[in-house]
Amino acid sequence: DVRNGCDIGGGHRGVGIKAGRLRCLPGSDRKNITQAERSMQLTPFKCLPSEFEEPVKTIYQKSGLPESIAMIVSLISGYHDIYAEVTRRAVNKVGVNNVDGQAAYDALTHMKDFKPVGYHSTVSFTKTKLQGPDFVVMYQIQNGKSVLVEKDIYVPDLLPGGKDVP
Repeated sequence: DVRNGCDIGGGHRGVGIKAGRLRCLPGSDRKNITQAERSMQLTPFKCLPSEFEEPVKTIYQKSGLPESIAMIVSLISGYHDIYAEVTRRAVNKVGVNNVDGQAAYDALTHMKDFKPVGYHSTVSFTKTKLQGPDFVVMYQIQNGKSVLVEKDIYVPDLLPGGKDVP
């Protein structure tokens, strides 16, 4: 859900993509944003139940949940899959009795090209790249439905020290 082409979560004006939110570009003029631009959504998550892998697709179809809930299911599934993978890696590295916050942080910041359930993209983390998705997709609301219009949009690592900082 994008309003006035800006991040709903707080009116940020920086360049960036954050789970399902499109932020304004510097100097953008909110008055000149078209209806089509307002209907766009950049996200790593799968917004259509038909995009889910099995067995999630079948479970979702049997649930009777509306299509509008699919992105939430994708988001929750993906986050839990990342948490589980971080835990698994930390346990493998330091042992089940020695897992602490530092072990989890180290496991997360060394995660490369992991494909969470419910994501279109892989995720990779480093000490400077803590948002995860390597690529996003773009959906547009057309006639009240989400339609996938673009895939594999690279997410640059623009945080201080990031590999894509000019």
